[in-house]
Amino acid sequence: MGANGSGKSTLLRLIAGELTPTGGRIVAGGDIAYLPQTLTLDVALSIAHVLGVGAKLAALAAIESGVATEHDFEVIGEDWDIADRPAEVLRVIGLGAVDLDRTVGQVSGGEAMLLAITALRLDPADITLLDEPTNNLDRDARGRLFDLIADWPGLSWWSAMTSPC
Repeated sequence: MGANGSGKSTLLRLIAGELTPTGGRIVAGGDIAYLPQTLTLDVALSIAHVLGVGAKLAALAAIESGVATEHDFEVIGEDWDIADRPAEVLRVIGLGAVDLDRTVGQVSGGEAMLLAITALRLDPADITLLDEPTNNLDRDARGRLFDLIADWPGLSWWSAMTSPC
């Protein structure tokens, strides 16, 4: 937390490896996911692709229809429940039974931000950096975001910060 222009976004971009420090070095272990403050998504992308599950859902559909190739089984790997996982996190963020074939251009800016955060939730990294994720969200959507974060794997510190004293 800090005043506007104090370098919070720059620090996150440095940690994420999007910027190189002019001096010294930053060492962060593990896989790092970064959601920038300003989100740019291709409006023609399907929600399934934003969530990172489009290829797996297509492979699963091919397998279920009996026209699968070996590649389809490689794409699925061990993710046989891939069709169920997006529905659960979409429910948590308040998008309910949204059609995964719908495009990003058909959702609001706040919904697009929630979808991008949900994508990070479906494929968690060791470290996840969110740069002002509530900018485009109304009060209800912020509450759903906080609920999603509270249930995020590896965030035991979050419950300590958000539980009543």
